[in-house]
Amino acid sequence: MIRLLHFSDVHVQLPDWGTRSVRALGPLRKLATVELWKGRGRLFEGAAATVRRIVRDAETLGADHVVLTGDLTQLGHPEEFALAREALGPLAADAARFTTLPGNHDRYPIEGGPNRLFEHHFPEQTGSDLPVEASGGLRVRLLGDEAALIVVDSAGAKSWPVWSSSRPRPLCISP
Repeated sequence: MIRLLHFSDVHVQLPDWGTRSVRALGPLRKLATVELWKGRGRLFEGAAATVRRIVRDAETLGADHVVLTGDLTQLGHPEEFALAREALGPLAADAARFTTLPGNHDRYPIEGGPNRLFEHHFPEQTGSDLPVEASGGLRVRLLGDEAALIVVDSAGAKSWPVWSSSRPRPLCISP
């Protein structure tokens, strides 16, 4: 039996986002920032501390593998990625015990282009335990001899704030 702990949409945000100018946050994030001001920002205050507690719970519960399915960040900002990485602690570097993928918030464009900050801050998460050709282009994480995670990144290379073409992120576990 494999003990799997799954969580999603932690939206780690800059602690001082409300004092930063839209220019400092990035002009393409203007619409997303308005949502923060309208109340969404209060919902995720302390998100980094919550992630730390979830990681501690994973250890306490004896989880064999931890899965975080997207939206690690609120605005896809470099500092948010650094805070999310720090909150995950040593688990973030352990690809044998941790799997994550970017969500639409993690892919907000940078100067109109693709946002690759996820890959920069989580390079361990770009690999696959099976050759990409053998898995139909999907990333596969083997969980011992009993199961495999098939990771499907549906956010794409860039997701525009408020309007996104991303779809739910399927996660398949097979015997």
